[in-house]
Amino acid sequence: MHGARSDFLDIPVLLDSIGDKSGVPLARCVYFQIEIEDTLDPWTLSMDRDRFPFYMLGLAGIIHAPSFNEPLFSTHTQIAAFFELIEERDGRFVETADLWIPADLLPTSSRRTDVLRVKPKLFILAMAFRQGTMDLRSYFTQTKEMGSEITQSPDETRAFEYWAKVQFDGNHAWINHADPPLRDEGGEDLGGGFEPPPPSPQPPLRPLMH
Repeated sequence: MHGARSDFLDIPVLLDSIGDKSGVPLARCVYFQIEIEDTLDPWTLSMDRDRFPFYMLGLAGIIHAPSFNEPLFSTHTQIAAFFELIEERDGRFVETADLWIPADLLPTSSRRTDVLRVKPKLFILAMAFRQGTMDLRSYFTQTKEMGSEITQSPDETRAFEYWAKVQFDGNHAWINHADPPLRDEGGEDLGGGFEPPPPSPQPPLRPLMH
């Protein structure tokens, strides 16, 4: 495990919906992560000049680039090859997860199915809100000046849209969900180790409802 260059650290997210049925100005975004089961594979952790061997007992790693030499997912074939490379070994999967980003931070021309690049500071705050460790008021307060932390990625948008069309039929592609559902719907296994994005839960607003 090694650190990456700073220009590789923004994370691609796919814009699924803007707002929700409760009227809260939040955008649901989907990102990809690598999940590794308890394989006890040997790993090496690098910290400054020191390196430590350890066994991996489970891992969920957020995908942000196809390689150290390529900062963007530029073609649908590259995306497919990347996911296949991860999943060709037993116990490793590409999964999806979601988070909510204040809609006011989105670039003005954003539309559903866009790929956006989110910088780590905003992504960490979005994760805290998604996990329920930050309430809505605090989340809006801490992110209100962070519009520069999220940018459009047109080349990746085109690549992922075409990849989705190749992978899924029109009834199951995430890009065809007009509104984010607020209840669990379950999901059909589409094969190839890839699962459809999880249902869109209502944003965790409970801390403000006291």
